[in-house]
Amino acid sequence: MRVSRYDTGRFIKVGRRAALLVAALVCLMLAPAAGAQEGPTQDDVNAVARQLFCPVCENTPLDVCPLQACQNWREEIRVALAEDQTEQEILTSFAVKYGDSVLAQPPTSRWVAWLLPIGFVVVAFGALGYWLRSWMRPAAVAAEVAPVDENAGVDPDDPYLAQVVKELSEWDA
Repeated sequence: MRVSRYDTGRFIKVGRRAALLVAALVCLMLAPAAGAQEGPTQDDVNAVARQLFCPVCENTPLDVCPLQACQNWREEIRVALAEDQTEQEILTSFAVKYGDSVLAQPPTSRWVAWLLPIGFVVVAFGALGYWLRSWMRPAAVAAEVAPVDENAGVDPDDPYLAQVVKELSEWDA
């Protein structure tokens, strides 16, 4: 039986279709396994732990602290994430248990967050206004002063003064 060139192309087309169908079925079978992860990943835990400091060590982020206590706290975060708690709820629970010092970003009062920048702007504009006013102000005008008597407090009978006056008059001539 001889296969013509046209028949070979038809077998290749059928083979490609079958291969695509098998690949699609394999992908559909693997998709649920990829989506079904058990609990949060290490990256999820570290994302929350990075926002916390170790309550025992000073200035050590919880995600890199080697203590057994920190490993237990990371496990506590993993359990909380598995129970669908939000990041903020976990951070709040740690702050309640261990104090605000465990938070990498401590809470601020709302009024401080609003008043501090506004106060800074007011002071800056006040200083700018003061500087512009002093810069634009004309220089102080000298007050008129009564003529000064050059001989005030000088004794006319002083022989040294008489000698100086005599020598100066010789220079002028």
